[in-house]
Amino acid sequence: MKHLVRHDQGRTFEIIHDTLTNALGYQVYWKIINAQSVVPQSRQRIILVGFKPGRAVEFREFPAGGPKLESVLEAQ
Repeated sequence: MKHLVRHDQGRTFEIIHDTLTNALGYQVYWKIINAQSVVPQSRQRIILVGFKPGRAVEFREFPAGGPKLESVLEAQ
C-alpha cells in the first residue's frame, strides 16, 4: 500500500528500508505503481525489490492499458 511511505511520518518505511539495506545488506529499489491497467480499480501499491550488491533494477513504466474484460471471457 502506498501509504507505507508516509505511515507514522515516514518512520515505518525508514525502519523497513534500513533493515533491508543496513542489517541485511540488500540494495533496495522501490516505486509506487497504479495497477488499474490489470485490476478494475485504481489501486496504488508500493513495490520493493531488493538485491545483494552488484545487481540493479530499473522500473519501467507500468502499462497504461491492460486486457479488456471481453478478451478474457469465454464465448457463449
